[in-house]
Amino acid sequence: MIVPSPELNYVVRPKLTTAGTPCCDRTNLRIRHLVVPPGRMPKSIAVENVSFPRMKTEHLLAAYGTLRPGEINHRLLADVPGEWLDGWVRGYVGEEDGYPAFWYSPDAARQPVKVFHSAELPGIWSHLDWFEGKNWPRTVVPVDLAEGGTVQANLYQRVGRPPRT
Repeated sequence: MIVPSPELNYVVRPKLTTAGTPCCDRTNLRIRHLVVPPGRMPKSIAVENVSFPRMKTEHLLAAYGTLRPGEINHRLLADVPGEWLDGWVRGYVGEEDGYPAFWYSPDAARQPVKVFHSAELPGIWSHLDWFEGKNWPRTVVPVDLAEGGTVQANLYQRVGRPPRT
């Protein structure tokens, strides 16, 4: 969203979560020299080559199965403050032992995931690791975010090879 400032500069503000807080801990950008024809307001401004503070890997969980909002095991994350983002991870999705399973592969098709971003995740990793068990170890994978950019996020990947399709 672009908000005119009192000095006739424009401040680019990050999207807000439902709680009204900025998502992704992004700082505001001030654009000093914006030329706007008289009587016109820009609908958007493209900002290129700007680096935002990186989201820390330990604060990111890519969920493809029962930990996502609305799924049976989301209760493990429901009370943890944070935000859910849309994204994609390359790999194979299947089912093992009656549960959704994921096998990361950089050469496979992109699969949709929900990315949970929370500074509280480091405090619950050990519980989530115990819950997922030895057949779903946590690993770090690249995730393409729907809002743009790629992050490194934790994902519980099924051991072994994906079933043949």
